[in-house]
Amino acid sequence: MFTSDAYSGLRKSVLGRKLLFSILLFSTIVTLFLTSFQIYLDYKQGIDGIYDRIDQIRLTQLESLAQNVWNINNDQIRIQLKGLLEIKSIKKLQIISPDNENISISKDTQIDDPIVTRMPLIYKIKEKEVDLGILEIVSDKSHVLKELQSKIFIILLTQAMKTFLVSLFILFIYNVLVNRHIIQINAFARELSLENIGRRLKLHRGENEDHDELDDLADSFNLMQEKFSKEMEQRKEFEKQLRQSQKMEALGQLAAGIAHEIRTPTQY
Repeated sequence: MFTSDAYSGLRKSVLGRKLLFSILLFSTIVTLFLTSFQIYLDYKQGIDGIYDRIDQIRLTQLESLAQNVWNINNDQIRIQLKGLLEIKSIKKLQIISPDNENISISKDTQIDDPIVTRMPLIYKIKEKEVDLGILEIVSDKSHVLKELQSKIFIILLTQAMKTFLVSLFILFIYNVLVNRHIIQINAFARELSLENIGRRLKLHRGENEDHDELDDLADSFNLMQEKFSKEMEQRKEFEKQLRQSQKMEALGQLAAGIAHEIRTPTQY
């Protein structure tokens, strides 16, 4: 459970801040790399789409357009060109004839990054090809870049939110599983003294939680206390025996001195 003490410990945790910074830094680098790669693929797909539409015009419209030019059907030519102009990427269409009687139609928009494609208008009559001029198609790939700009913002915003939320969740899990127990072990070690050397360290955990490395650390800490306590008891017992031995030795020396005095009377 995420209590106020846990939040305070998390806020003061140096390891937690380092973990959060590392996650955010790595996620940001990965996000920028993957976003750049995705934008490149989308840009390439957008440009390929422009050329695909131009190829469709070549396959489906060029022959009928050449026939209208041959028949000098200007009204039908303009209708056909207006239909082609409805394609988003196409900004201008122009038929350039050898006699300079050009037919041009365009959108009332600025062309920032043009792609100019020229297709010969060939009309076949009795197995003979007649050159009727050129169909010039002016496309603009700037709309691809504009679409990518809005997409970049959306991708970066969603990735940043996802990274931030995932980082907070990882930090929360770190605090619940690791940091709060480290704080408990640290507080236990600070309070440890010779007077309470026998007090055991028990982590605040649920009964059904699996035994892990932190439990091993707590067990090792308690085992260290037990060994230290036994060594202290052995030392006390050894000091007690040493003092008893010293007393007996002193009594022996005193008895020997008295016996010597008894055997050797004082001369007057």
